[in-house]
Amino acid sequence: MVQALQILKSSNYPDADKALNKVAGLFSHDLQPQWLEIDFSYWGSPEKERDNITVLERAIINKYVIAFTYFNSELTVTNQLAEPLKLVFKSHAWYLVAYSRHKNAIRTYKMSRIRNLQITDALFDRELPEDFSITPACKEENDIPVFKLHFSEKIAYKVYDEFQEKYIKRLDDGTLEVTFRYRLSDWTFLYLLSFGEYVEIIEPAKARDILKEKAGKILSMYG
Repeated sequence: MVQALQILKSSNYPDADKALNKVAGLFSHDLQPQWLEIDFSYWGSPEKERDNITVLERAIINKYVIAFTYFNSELTVTNQLAEPLKLVFKSHAWYLVAYSRHKNAIRTYKMSRIRNLQITDALFDRELPEDFSITPACKEENDIPVFKLHFSEKIAYKVYDEFQEKYIKRLDDGTLEVTFRYRLSDWTFLYLLSFGEYVEIIEPAKARDILKEKAGKILSMYG
């Protein structure tokens, strides 16, 4: 139990410190010195996100319907009315699993994209199915194009941070070739632009054209 609370604390969960101290006090001996420290929080992790977690904890336990504004990966803003079912910490980020009353289906929302969170007076009695997986439902994999990306060896450290080694191939000239599936979405191109001059899209051709257009617009801003 203590180890579980220590991990929860490392994920930046609100009040984990208090719970850990209370549990530790139940034991006759002091906690052993920690030989391992794990910090799942990320640079720039906002205080507002922690506040939202506290609000959602109350809503989930008491089964209150919530309302919020959400920014999805396509940069579309929507107003949501949902039944919060579970909070999940995965891949350095918090996610809310909730039943969307607009979509009439269970959806996963990234906490960092939630704004204007409010608890309503409405109650619900839905439970999360035991076989639910946070892995987002998406199109058939074959509908998502395969990108072939060439990264400069100057940012090899970042490439290995971002991609699993099985997707990376080092070429004779030191270039790192990454093969990965991405949707042709605004999020994808904003992400690739963050690598600046150190990445080139080799395939698909349509993606090259889109990125070239976006880069051209940036260039035009500076004359």
